[in-house]
Amino acid sequence: TRAAEEAGMADERADDLLIASGEAITNAFKHADYGICVVFRTGDSVLVRVTDSGTGIPTANLPNVILMEGFSTKVSLGMGYSLMLRLSDHLWLSTSPAGTVVQLEKKIDEPLPTSLIPSMSQGSAGITKGGAAAFHGALAGSEAGRP
Repeated sequence: TRAAEEAGMADERADDLLIASGEAITNAFKHADYGICVVFRTGDSVLVRVTDSGTGIPTANLPNVILMEGFSTKVSLGMGYSLMLRLSDHLWLSTSPAGTVVQLEKKIDEPLPTSLIPSMSQGSAGITKGGAAAFHGALAGSEAGRP
């Protein structure tokens, strides 16, 4: 939590990151012989990356492991990924027979509610090769933001 506190993250958000990180670390302990956890900060986020040397998550199990609360291949409640998804702002997962990497991101400040972000049906444009400029143009309603 020190990185989150030093970044100025609110206590509740820092606690959420701590719980989500604990779940990722617990998975490494349960499913691998070796693991490492790295915490770092970007401009507006704190990221936690847990890398292990386990056998990876079998492709056939991925949907259940990630999306089904209560699913587990070990003795556990099977809530780890559900909690990580719920408590982090973004989650990245890479898995293979050589191991698994889980990266959690928690924004320092609370993200805008999705209700304030225009949907595609409202005529906004996605981020394309134009990047932020195209996105900004779309929010401003200009044709320059159209892909």
